[in-house]
Amino acid sequence: MHRTPRVTHLLVVIALLVASGAHAEHEADHRYSIRGYLVDAQGQPVAGAVVSARLAGQRTAGRTDAEGYYVLDMHLHDEDIGREIALRAGTATGTIRMRAKAGDSHAERIHWASFVDGQLREDDLGRFRLPGWAWVVIGLTGIVLLFVAGAKLQKASLRRRRAAERAVAAQRQPRKTKRGKGSKRRK
Repeated sequence: MHRTPRVTHLLVVIALLVASGAHAEHEADHRYSIRGYLVDAQGQPVAGAVVSARLAGQRTAGRTDAEGYYVLDMHLHDEDIGREIALRAGTATGTIRMRAKAGDSHAERIHWASFVDGQLREDDLGRFRLPGWAWVVIGLTGIVLLFVAGAKLQKASLRRRRAAERAVAAQRQPRKTKRGKGSKRRK
């Protein structure tokens, strides 16, 4: 399979677009991500609601998506561990305490805080959501698999073509006959 430069460029652009979703505003040890859902009493998502978090003068806000899901990233440090963060989601309010392992500069600091019928629950409600880095891995893996599959198809096509060429060449050549032990050679 022969790839044109246009197809290769398109695949590179797709990979860059997928990777651009992994941009983080802060390093892991300074980023505190508050994630959750806003749902009504029947468990239906509340889309487009404003959700905000406030800690000692720092405030961040966002909106829920069609599934009622939100993500708020705050710039917090080890000194903020244990401090109260005030949350507001639509008309519901609540407080959470910053939780993290002091000195851990590698682990992602995520706090689940969902609102169900106005009540704060510190869990993810069991909904399925992939983190941003997972989409990058999935996208890049897909691109690699496309290239591998293309290379295998090209190799198989080449093998079939060579086998067909050998078969045609064998039909064109005169056949050699075997001489038995008792046959005489002519001079």
